[in-house]
Amino acid sequence: MRRNSRRHDPRGHMTTNRWAARFALAALVLSAVPALTLSPVGAAPAGPAPAGAAAKSWLSVKGPAAFSPNGDGRHDKARFKVKVKKRANVTLKVVRAGKVVRGPIKLGKRKAGSTVAWSWNGKNRKGKRVADAGSDGRKPYQIKVAARSLKTGKRVVVRHDIAVDTDAGLPAAARLVADSDTVYPQTTVVRDRLKFWVDSGESQNEAGTGTLVIRTVGGRKLREISSDRWARQWYDGPAVVEWNGKREDGSQLDVGGSSPWEGDVTARLRVEDAVGNVAQTPPITIRVSRKRLALKTAKVTIAPQRTEFVPTPRDCGPTSGNGCGESFPCGTVVPSTRAEMPLGLSYRARACPEWSSPSRETGAVARHLIDLPDDAVRGGAAVSVTMRGRATVDLEDDTARLTVAGVSSVSDASPDETTTTVTRAYDIGQDELYGRDGGFGAPTWMIETFGDDSYDVSEFDVTYAYLVPTD
Repeated sequence: MRRNSRRHDPRGHMTTNRWAARFALAALVLSAVPALTLSPVGAAPAGPAPAGAAAKSWLSVKGPAAFSPNGDGRHDKARFKVKVKKRANVTLKVVRAGKVVRGPIKLGKRKAGSTVAWSWNGKNRKGKRVADAGSDGRKPYQIKVAARSLKTGKRVVVRHDIAVDTDAGLPAAARLVADSDTVYPQTTVVRDRLKFWVDSGESQNEAGTGTLVIRTVGGRKLREISSDRWARQWYDGPAVVEWNGKREDGSQLDVGGSSPWEGDVTARLRVEDAVGNVAQTPPITIRVSRKRLALKTAKVTIAPQRTEFVPTPRDCGPTSGNGCGESFPCGTVVPSTRAEMPLGLSYRARACPEWSSPSRETGAVARHLIDLPDDAVRGGAAVSVTMRGRATVDLEDDTARLTVAGVSSVSDASPDETTTTVTRAYDIGQDELYGRDGGFGAPTWMIETFGDDSYDVSEFDVTYAYLVPTD
């Protein structure tokens, strides 16, 4: 059997960490990003009224909270309105961190109750565009308005903070990733779909709405899928947007030629932030197939050491950070020393170190998976797993627990070899065929011991389901 290429790490690394990520006991939860409401193109979005506006009874300035003077036609200028309730001579400056960036600009003598408008194009005194600030944790720019009463000579000043942001925040290395390169929209036994996420190699903290854009190779738009679930930080999954190979109304793609249509399309992520900055990933190619997926089942008998397995982490110590290993039991999973189990595994209890949390279990745990057959393109969900084994120490009656997709059974308490089987109801409509971590799954199960129990397993019988393309 070959390793299913559709389940590999998006970066191509075939390491134990890949399986550790797949079977981490705690799922990574990404913070959802709220949808953003944008102002008309060419105008910056309106921001909240500045605190200074209410403090000065006869002078106020209002304007946007941020704008993007990068020349793309989206919110390139920030428009401000200065209102005076008394006759006054008014001037304006743009300042940041105590330094004058633009101005002073004379707005002249204004009548009582008048309003004067002024626009800033994001340039300094020398006509050069200013650096971004305000949306990245650095001090924002300020619109500083001063007015001197023509009647009393009293001078008042109000300020309005504004951010300059010309970057959508999508890392330059960001790439769109799909969990397969082919979708099968003609399938009827399941609702076939692809899952997409972003692989960037770095994080970014700017909120933005994301849209998956599907086009023909020639550039004609076929589908847009907008989602507020693209996260503030880009991770290698979990998948956040799905596409079933169809149009928005559920109809099949009709690109021309034979029906049902088969061919290549492109997909890319388009990100837009609150001030209209836009960035997108390079396109990836997706094949839309006219074939249908059909369900198959298979059975294999396999020794534990022949499976892919993820035991308790062993690289944690008293100086490890971030609670390293605290969610795992202290026991170990090692090759069995029994002569009749040359490829067996031993799940052995072990006392926890003094630095460890008192709540940690002393038993052992490991998750197992097996590769899919060569013809599998989706899959696979374990339907039945049988475990054969016995207590590690002769004459003891230690036990182990076998779990398959949430259904568990504990081996008999006996010094002799025991056989434990877990069979679970299987529904073709369930999601196991698509995995739980943004990629296509593999038949998986878990072995655990508790307390002082240690148990050796000689082999597994595994029956599982998967999907294959048919004409």
